[in-house]
Amino acid sequence: MEVRVIEERENTIKIEFKDKDKHTIPNLICWELNKDDRVIMAGYRIEHPLKDKVEIVVKVREGNPKEIIRETIEKINKKLDAFLTEWSKKV
Repeated sequence: MEVRVIEERENTIKIEFKDKDKHTIPNLICWELNKDDRVIMAGYRIEHPLKDKVEIVVKVREGNPKEIIRETIEKINKKLDAFLTEWSKKV
């Protein structure tokens, strides 16, 4: 998996994400980002269905887009850890 910043402005960041699973991770990140009041919009696009490249774009009202993305990924990790804990109890 590769992740790199391809464009960065004061309140906007564009990230290139390369992975064979083109929807799961970008969709999860954008879904959580769009719940954040600091975020104006977060979305992703797939350059071409046969390529493994996805672009994620995040535009924020306030704050640092990189920091907001990091916080969001940490929040997702906590939710997944809680789910795994519950799953482990039931199985």
